Amino acid sequence: MASKPLKKMQYHDLMQKMRVNPIANQGLEDYFTSSSGDRLFYRAWPAKNTEKIVLGIHGLAAHGEFFVLVADQVIQNDIAVYALDLKGHGRSSGPKGDIINFRELIDQVNEFISYLKIKHPGIPIFLMGQSMGGCLSINLAAIYPDAASGLILTGPAVKTSINFSITDILQLPCFALIYPFKKEKPLVNIAKRQKVSSRNPLRQEYDQVDDYRLKKISIRYLLQVNKWVKKAFRSAPNLTCPVLVIQGTGDLLVPPEAVRDFFDKLKTTDKQFIELKDAFHCTYSDPAIVEQGGWLKMREWLKMH
Repeated sequence: MASKPLKKMQYHDLMQKMRVNPIANQGLEDYFTSSSGDRLFYRAWPAKNTEKIVLGIHGLAAHGEFFVLVADQVIQNDIAVYALDLKGHGRSSGPKGDIINFRELIDQVNEFISYLKIKHPGIPIFLMGQSMGGCLSINLAAIYPDAASGLILTGPAVKTSINFSITDILQLPCFALIYPFKKEKPLVNIAKRQKVSSRNPLRQEYDQVDDYRLKKISIRYLLQVNKWVKKAFRSAPNLTCPVLVIQGTGDLLVPPEAVRDFFDKLKTTDKQFIELKDAFHCTYSDPAIVEQGGWLKMREWLKMH
């Protein structure tokens, strides 16, 4: 269930500076209550005449605020944008830095899609998943093939290329010993890996001061994500909905060649691959998406669907 959005959003100064085309309305925020009782925070940027909806699903440790950058690009095309903070992330309920079962996140997003379909009957809904959100979107489309009208995947986590430091390697035996007793405790520091997620200095600075961004996650979180990343890659032949993939060639967190391999294995014939030269992992805040016409191509794809 959900209530009527109550108040307008406020944005951090650094987020405002990242908005290269700040034309979206202020946006609204509220909570959606899932069947499990979790209160999931969401943001909404209504269009004047909503013809389509993009539902943004954020990546590992992140939250939905960055989808205002998407709203700025599509709202004039009568496309509304929603963005959900997953359980345990951002301003949603749940233990921070830990997830018991990734499937629960998938099912809760599917519940929110059902709510949007009641709120906007007959309006096509496109899932836009960034990184881990891409992994979630792929798995959701495989489990619930009628849920979304299509997928927009940006740097989708279909494989990871996380490089462990010497310190990390030395800690692995310790983690193995601790796991049975502290599986829910956020022990793995991921803050240092955020520096290679974007080459946008504003984004890098924002990640360092963002109070809602997770800095540590549990070993269970990593194991669950790894399990479903593998499932996402194997699900490529099972997807039948339209799929748009936006991938940076400079991505240091998800191997670009693995994303291309996933794309080639897609069963659907309605698919498009947008390659952004030199772009890092977080494509929607990378300069390349503007300089190389990525937003324009995404709008054209949405127009055709």
